[in-house]
Amino acid sequence: MYNQENFISDAVSSALSQSPSSKEIIVVDDASSDRTAKVLEQYGDPIHLIKLKKNQGANKARNGEIPKPKFNDIGEGVKIVEYENLINKDRTYRGSVSAI
Repeated sequence: MYNQENFISDAVSSALSQSPSSKEIIVVDDASSDRTAKVLEQYGDPIHLIKLKKNQGANKARNGEIPKPKFNDIGEGVKIVEYENLINKDRTYRGSVSAI
């Protein structure tokens, strides 16, 4: 995501409020020049922030920079969530990791 300080909190909060809650949220910051990284600091541990040095575009950032999750349990997957999308808290997901 790029320069999304106004939307990133809603996306992260929705990932944390789902059932079951995401154990890890991987955020790929595509060289934002706004306060996106500062906004993410308030969440602490569940956030795994990858801050790219050069803006590469959404596809490159998403497809090339999502690392193997730390907390990915066997049989569980990674949910890819764009910064402008919210996850319904009443929906049950098998994944324990969200990537934004």
